[in-house]
Amino acid sequence: MTVRRIILECYRERRDVPFAWRTADCLQWCGMVTERLTGRDPGAELRQRYASEIDAKRIMVEHGWRDMGDAAASIVPEIPLAFAHSGDWAQCVDDAGRDGLGIVCDAQVAVCTEMGLGLLPLAFARRAFRP
Repeated sequence: MTVRRIILECYRERRDVPFAWRTADCLQWCGMVTERLTGRDPGAELRQRYASEIDAKRIMVEHGWRDMGDAAASIVPEIPLAFAHSGDWAQCVDDAGRDGLGIVCDAQVAVCTEMGLGLLPLAFARRAFRP
């Protein structure tokens, strides 16, 4: 099965699942796809340390992380954004300034929203990571 097909299969499974800390958040989404692609979930250990927004913010402060890009860089290698391809992680920031991680799929990034998964153009990405 191709990388694109695996991402689309995961997307179909999760597209209507509303956001929930630890179980349906951006780190869980990236971990799910990466596990299907590689057999390992690099964010699993970190996800076990939070269950709410307050927990997540506390962890970020403890580590000096400014955003989810810093969190991702602590567990997977950062790559130049220009080299991002399907299956890589991308940090995106929406118009309201909220940041999160998503999965690159061609010229788009599949990201978590309050209502489920959505798609943003890769141009919205600020940083990229190779799990």
